[in-house]
Amino acid sequence: MSHEVASLETLSGMRAVVVGGASGMGLALARALVGRDARVMIGDIETGALDAAAAEIGVGAAVVDVSNRSSTAHFAGLAAAELGGVDLVITTAGVAMLGSLSDTERSDWDWLISVNLFGTINIVDFFVPHLRRTTGRLLITGSVAGVVPEAGMGAYAATKAAVGAYAEVLTEELAVDGIAVTLFLPGPVATRLGSSDRNRRGRPVTSRQETTSPDISDRRWISADDAAANALQALASGVALTTTHPEWREQVVSRHRRIEKSFD
Repeated sequence: MSHEVASLETLSGMRAVVVGGASGMGLALARALVGRDARVMIGDIETGALDAAAAEIGVGAAVVDVSNRSSTAHFAGLAAAELGGVDLVITTAGVAMLGSLSDTERSDWDWLISVNLFGTINIVDFFVPHLRRTTGRLLITGSVAGVVPEAGMGAYAATKAAVGAYAEVLTEELAVDGIAVTLFLPGPVATRLGSSDRNRRGRPVTSRQETTSPDISDRRWISADDAAANALQALASGVALTTTHPEWREQVVSRHRRIEKSFD
């Protein structure tokens, strides 16, 4: 199946897959890509929101549970067949919960790790073979929380720190195949991430996490559209890492100063 030559600078003509594309940053990214004349397919675990998003922006869609390898493998094959190949993969699928580490149960850890870390690994495992055929691009969504972890978000931060390390190594390893990897580390974005338990199998997160949540009301929240614009600019520029919220710079610098000092 032929397709127009994709523009790396504008992302026009790219055959793009957005995982977690039914809402939040994923939907904003998919919408922006459509606006740039990319051909887009979205995947998500939330069927109703997925159908609504696909109808809104006029793209193909399929249900995928990124924590499940069989589901992810099926989705990757379906997307590649639907688009006639894959030039760009964006993964924004993720879940969060707030609460102290002492209140975080093993089942909570299993849920967070299965989606945030293993979900990312599954996407990479099953889409990289397609990207190798096109020397494509991959955007992995981490979080600034994985760089400057805070009390009340320990479990989430731990999974995002792992995602960040994984993505940075991928950047080096996939470069030999001509695949460019961008690690996206957003700060607070106004999405439905805080209600991730709506898609959790088994028991939902209980009030114990809610009552031990940190006060984040004073943080500057940006829109999903603004976050998406940042990510797409990074993709078009080919940079390996991008962030939002420049006001977090000093926290990042302070942490690294402490690490540097430990070598003295």
